Amino acid sequence: MYGLTVPIGYTRCSLLPLRHVGNALKALPPNTDIPWQRVINSKGLISPRADLGLGVARQKERLEAEGVEVQTLMGQGGEKVDLRVWGWFPETVDLVEG
Repeated sequence: MYGLTVPIGYTRCSLLPLRHVGNALKALPPNTDIPWQRVINSKGLISPRADLGLGVARQKERLEAEGVEVQTLMGQGGEKVDLRVWGWFPETVDLVEG
């Protein structure tokens, strides 16, 4: 799966229609160049992990460092990106062999 890279636009977030993307992304080394932080769920929410919120906080920090606005929802709502503003919905995608 790492052999194909989808170039996600800078300061844009993508919804990739692959069930195993999350498992592949969590196996990445800490110093990877793959923009994993730009992959969020279809509701614009940063998906929770079983790490007491550390992964969500790290993803939020990386998105904000790129200029993406992340809204903290009250209660158990989590962290949300407005896909109408920050979503990336290209007409076509060129896959790059890597």
